[in-house]
Amino acid sequence: MSRWQLECCGDSFGVGAQVRWPVGLEEESGSEELLEVLDLGWARRVRYREDHHEVCASGVLAGTVASIDGVTCSMELMDDIARVRVPGSGLVCSVPDVAAAYPLASDGRSLVGWIIGFDAVDYEPYPQPAGPALEKPATAARLNAGALLRPLRGLAAAARQVRNGSRTE
Repeated sequence: MSRWQLECCGDSFGVGAQVRWPVGLEEESGSEELLEVLDLGWARRVRYREDHHEVCASGVLAGTVASIDGVTCSMELMDDIARVRVPGSGLVCSVPDVAAAYPLASDGRSLVGWIIGFDAVDYEPYPQPAGPALEKPATAARLNAGALLRPLRGLAAAARQVRNGSRTE
């Protein structure tokens, strides 16, 4: 669950809570948001993405929360304009409830969100309309700030190398 989703429209919850959320299915490769800061093993554990706004929701997930892992990452200033996530800097820490993850975001770290485990899950896809399937725009389904800023990170790193005199071409 992304931090912004919970802060915008979610309710706090803990281990043992019964939840029912609109979710989208993640790709085989795992959560793009987590791939930014964690290794492939962690990202592949994510099968559903909670989506209060139902931009990419494909159904409803219901279950009992068995575990909550808070995910934090380091941040860096990009071109003196925006703070961006540092690739590969993610840390995962087990917490009893979502609120307990906020203190983990200190000393230059930012809370990305939570990886939530379930004892058992019931996933009910939304009914499909009769006739030809309507496709959601790809941009709506995969849009996130990390994906938009990722190409800029390479440019920012190259600019720093040129500024520091460590890159020659």
